[in-house]
Amino acid sequence: MKRPIVLAALLLLAVPQKASAVRGTQLQEACSVYTETAIGNVRPQAAVNAGICMGYIMSAIDAYPIIHTAYPTVEFCAPKEVNYTKDLKVVTKFLRDHPEFLHKQAGMLVILAMSNAFPCNK
Repeated sequence: MKRPIVLAALLLLAVPQKASAVRGTQLQEACSVYTETAIGNVRPQAAVNAGICMGYIMSAIDAYPIIHTAYPTVEFCAPKEVNYTKDLKVVTKFLRDHPEFLHKQAGMLVILAMSNAFPCNK
């Protein structure tokens, strides 16, 4: 299990980072209020952040085929029954468990989280 995360982490270090890209810290902040929204403690900014969080995760996962074409060593094989709620839990846990990557581009962190949770068996 450690090998895919090490390979993907090395790839993250090699990928150029745009100055304007959303970083893991920003995604973690947006996602942290998602649970508040889900349990009914909805504040206007929490609702906005929850939408940003889920939208960002969905977009990164939807863009995965393009990312995989450019970086074939980063891959994940999520079961068909996995939904966006599960994706949210996977990504937020990864961000919480790996603060050393939070300065990296958020889209790549979403893919890294998914590859860590759902490695492909070859």
